[in-house]
Amino acid sequence: RHGDAATFHADEHRGRYLLYQKVYANHRMIPRRTFIGLESRDGFHWEGYDGYRQWRECFMADDYDDLIAAQRGFQVGEYYGICLHQVGGLYLAISSFFTVGLPLQTRAGQNPNGRCLFRLAFSHDGMHFRHPAGRPAFLELGQPGDFDAGFATSMSNLVEHGDDQLFYYSGGRYAHGWCINPNFSMRRDIALED
Repeated sequence: RHGDAATFHADEHRGRYLLYQKVYANHRMIPRRTFIGLESRDGFHWEGYDGYRQWRECFMADDYDDLIAAQRGFQVGEYYGICLHQVGGLYLAISSFFTVGLPLQTRAGQNPNGRCLFRLAFSHDGMHFRHPAGRPAFLELGQPGDFDAGFATSMSNLVEHGDDQLFYYSGGRYAHGWCINPNFSMRRDIALED
C-alpha cells in the first residue's frame, strides 16, 4: 500500500531527480509509515522500486526509534514526512518523526494515534541517511493552545531567502487521531468542525 506523501527533488549536482515516497512496511510485525527512495535521470524512467518490498528504504523506523517513542510514552516510531535540502553533494533532511500509541494496526493500514517531532538527518548519496548522535529532536510541538500543539508536518523543501534557509511546516491543535475510537471508528461525541 502506498502512502499519501512524497518529496520530489531536482538534484542538479548529480544530474538526476530524486523521489521519496511514503509506503507502508513492517518492522517487528507492525505496519509503519516508511519512505523509499527512487531516482531518475530523465523524470520518466525510475530506479529503486521493483514491487512490494523490492524497494530502497531511506527512512525506516528501527528498534532505536521505538525506544525513543517509548521514552515519550508511545509504542512505536514511524516517518510521517520528509523535507529535503541539498548543499553541493550533501543532502540534509528534516523528518517528521511520528511517535504512535495504542491501538496499533495489526494489518496494512495507518496507525492513527500519536504525536510528532522533527529530526535532522544527512546523506552523501541521497539514499542512505544518518542522524546526529541520539537522534535528538530538531523541533518539538508547541505548547497547549499553540497552532502546533497537537501535530505538525513539514513541507517538502526548505526555501532559500538571501543567506537564510526557511523551514515551513503546518500544525494542528489536536493530536493525530484524537477523534478515533480504539476500534478505528470515528468518535460520535466530537463535532468534526470548529
